[in-house]
Amino acid sequence: MAEKIDMRIREAAIVRFIKENGPDSVTVRETWEALRDEEHLGDHISIQAYHRIMNKMVARGKLIEVGADGAESRRFAVASYLTPENSLSLTDIEEGLWMLSAPEALARYLDALDYFEGRQKDVLERVATALLDEDPVELVIEMLRDKLDRLFESLSDYADPETRDGSVEKEISMRHGELVTLAHSYYGLSACVLDLGDADKVKSRQHVIQPNWEQVRAAVQERVFGERALYYTELDQASESMEFQGFSVGGSDGSTHAGYVHVVPGAEFIEDTGQLVLTFNNSLARLCLPESLASGFGFPYHGVPMTRAALEDPSNRGMILARPWYPNLTSSEYEHMKKSALDVVQFRVDERILLGTARALGTDRTKGSGKLLPRPQVHFRDGTVVPQEREFNHYCRRDEYGEMVREGIALSYSILRTVKDSNHLVFAGAVKSTQLRTFSSLLNWYIARGSTRKFGTPIDPQWDMSRAGYISDNHAMTRLLTAVKPTEPNKCLCSFAVLRPFPQLITTLFREKISDKEWIEHFEDSRDREIKRQQRWGGPDHYMASADIPDDPYVRMCREADYVMFYIGHSGGDPTPVLPRYEFLDSLRGQPLPDMRRKVADKVRLIIRAVSLSGLSLDSEHNFMTNKRVTRIIPAVVYDAHEKCKVWGHKLESELKSAITARLAELRRLRGVTATGLTLIPIQIREYLQRMQRTLQQTSEEEPPQLPEGTGETTEDRNDA
Repeated sequence: MAEKIDMRIREAAIVRFIKENGPDSVTVRETWEALRDEEHLGDHISIQAYHRIMNKMVARGKLIEVGADGAESRRFAVASYLTPENSLSLTDIEEGLWMLSAPEALARYLDALDYFEGRQKDVLERVATALLDEDPVELVIEMLRDKLDRLFESLSDYADPETRDGSVEKEISMRHGELVTLAHSYYGLSACVLDLGDADKVKSRQHVIQPNWEQVRAAVQERVFGERALYYTELDQASESMEFQGFSVGGSDGSTHAGYVHVVPGAEFIEDTGQLVLTFNNSLARLCLPESLASGFGFPYHGVPMTRAALEDPSNRGMILARPWYPNLTSSEYEHMKKSALDVVQFRVDERILLGTARALGTDRTKGSGKLLPRPQVHFRDGTVVPQEREFNHYCRRDEYGEMVREGIALSYSILRTVKDSNHLVFAGAVKSTQLRTFSSLLNWYIARGSTRKFGTPIDPQWDMSRAGYISDNHAMTRLLTAVKPTEPNKCLCSFAVLRPFPQLITTLFREKISDKEWIEHFEDSRDREIKRQQRWGGPDHYMASADIPDDPYVRMCREADYVMFYIGHSGGDPTPVLPRYEFLDSLRGQPLPDMRRKVADKVRLIIRAVSLSGLSLDSEHNFMTNKRVTRIIPAVVYDAHEKCKVWGHKLESELKSAITARLAELRRLRGVTATGLTLIPIQIREYLQRMQRTLQQTSEEEPPQLPEGTGETTEDRNDA
């Protein structure tokens, strides 16, 4: 007799099949026939049962019926509601908020994509071949020199009364902003090395930019790694390589969904929807183990056990959120805290996996349930490994928002301490979508200007840099790394790597002239200023007033945390799935340059090896804001964690409902009132994101997500990592 399939797993499989095979809709019979296949689900219940199941999914807002003319011709599509099967990750939330921004910005971005795709064969193939012989350090230095020369040209025009006008002033601001972003944010150079000053002071000659290019070169060598801008790397064959014996790979995913709370009966509670939206955050990790270890675990996954005791445990705070629980926060602060909470929930799982304290999930009858899982050599996180909330003023807040930010930073530092002293342990991220333009800025410059040294003339002097400047790294590097085919099997193109220190990712710090040795002094001065202000003007004590500054996690992160990112061209096809950005956390600053290079190269090789062992999966899961299907490729271990996270989201939701219902029944019995049930009504994804965007726009501290003019920087760039 076939093993009975859990209804949650069946519903998740139905949603996945419709998304992958629609793309608009499918019939019940098509779904039933596909999921009977052992390769899909191996489900052997009747087609009549599938009719009933899919009807229930329509009633619960998970599916919608399209063009129903008869029982056999009824077609179903996935509803755009936030349910466990259709949950969002942090990347999806940020991308969704951007998709709701100005139509002109979105149109320009899509136009840039079309421009790149249209020139892939005649330009990018030549560029990729040329970059195989280019030193990335020299390219970055040449680009910075060229951008600075162009700024000086604009300053000369501004100094001449005959050529000075409003357009020159705007040009100076744009070129100065672009250079600041490239040097300090994208390539992680400190203002101690390259002091670009303020645009207004530069225009008025109060600040003169005078770089010491030898110092700049030395700094770039500690930020850019790789003998060549592009190089061929070999993808190990996991099944054949002896090195893979004992090699484990982990992957984690964090997802969120939401719904309106509805007490039955009691429809009046639905009206004030702004106060009754529950948000569910959960995370799950999966381990890909070698055969010698896998035999001891029937379910090699880790997450918070979905029990009432776990939900009530203070250490698991942030898994369930509702606006009324945080009356001291403004609506905007609450929305920021929600994103931070999702990040923290996933970081908790990541920390336990990397510390080796994670226990396998499962039932009492599941083999290996409750046993400690082996620590993987490489652990992939779905999304960036940089904390979502990292601004110092948020870290110091004396409220629930500040507590959540501090926990995220503390977890990040705990992971850093675990990985920094090991050459065989990597905490990596696979970033599916980004607004960052570190690599694409260099690529655009090289096509239009930088290739002159190699070829005598630019590869394409007519290259539209203002138009192509809108394209992000993921799309640009996908087009570049797949523009040429490897000449040998099992090889692919890989990009050079870029290191960015933690302070260069902080909006309020990335332009400060602070050396790595001065961070303790900087925060002590900041603390002393805040204490004097509080003594004179009153108000709550500053968080740092009672902190041990040298050992504070935030100070430690500023001194030690480094993030290294690169790309692997491990896919092809037409259209090509969008490549993820790979990155890892480590502590590299202050080490001798040969040691830095060796450690970066070793960890890049480990990530490539882990990708080979895990395999790759296509993810077109979250294209809910546009009809244009964009398929991304991610490590299979991450995708599997994402799929299981949906089932875990069901358990979280059902456990909470039973806990609330039990508590309601207890309270109403005390009052002599008949107990009632509780349900959760799904909320539309677009409505959820629009609500979040409106709330975030109410604060003057941050701009709404948007694309920049040209290649200038936005708040989204700094938040993106």
